[in-house]
Amino acid sequence: MADSVSSTTSSPTLASTPGGVKAWQKLVAHPESQTSLSATDIGWVKRNDSRLNVVSNINKDDKEQDLKFRVMTSGNLSFTTQSDKAIRVQLMNQNGQMIADSDSKSGKLFDNYQSLLTSNLTVQAGTYIIKVTRDASIPPKADLNYAVQVKMGDTFNNDYVTRIAAKQKTSAVSQTLNPVTGLMPAVLSAQNNKGYTFDPAANAAIFDVLSNKG
Repeated sequence: MADSVSSTTSSPTLASTPGGVKAWQKLVAHPESQTSLSATDIGWVKRNDSRLNVVSNINKDDKEQDLKFRVMTSGNLSFTTQSDKAIRVQLMNQNGQMIADSDSKSGKLFDNYQSLLTSNLTVQAGTYIIKVTRDASIPPKADLNYAVQVKMGDTFNNDYVTRIAAKQKTSAVSQTLNPVTGLMPAVLSAQNNKGYTFDPAANAAIFDVLSNKG
């Protein structure tokens, strides 16, 4: 059974954008049948410059979600997740080599994951992929919401938020807001692949839903 990764773990609580930091957001449609080859690009991270945030959900049709990002300079990577149900998180390089795994039975990979949570895992410049799946203790069709933060260094000047929309289940008239993103799927799909736009409130308390769950 994979180690539970949720709001009840000992990992640091995800934080909203601090004052004086520029916040940017990118709205992305929910991916279909995603694999590492079709990973969602969430941007780049550079020491003391940028923080990457993702807010998304895994629904009954999803087996996994994959998030791609670039590390601009080698250094220690900091990684934090929260979710309303237990998830398994794996980090791999662009060649598919596994680097870290939240599964407590994965040996050295689990040790590396613990190092990620405490900013003690050194990575080289390059492209990396985060694979998010349900923990083995969670039913295979269970819906769950999760959030991820990635950064390097002790501070940052730019906060990049990727919000992945829930799939549209009904007509636009009867749609309800996604409980994590607070945005409608129809609105997000119209802006897919447009890149980041400046938004002073992009990351204001977007993790409250997760951090308040037991």
